[in-house]
Amino acid sequence: MAEEKQHHRLFHHKNKEEESGPVDHEKKVKHHSHLQKIGELGAVAAGAYALLLLAVLLVLLHNLIVLVGKMPSFGDAHLMA
Repeated sequence: MAEEKQHHRLFHHKNKEEESGPVDHEKKVKHHSHLQKIGELGAVAAGAYALLLLAVLLVLLHNLIVLVGKMPSFGDAHLMA
């Protein structure tokens, strides 16, 4: 007796043999709408992440400018001695 491999069907795809039944149009439309909402949520999450990275970059740039402003310049070397 041959053992059949059990595969997890992540997106619940059916085999071609199992698709011979009637097509439920309302179910397909609902599924498509759900996938669209997930895509939109992903776009919003990507935008929020980009804004977060921009904010962190601006804070680091500001801190660098403040640090450089506190450093004596080479023209002021005679004041340090």
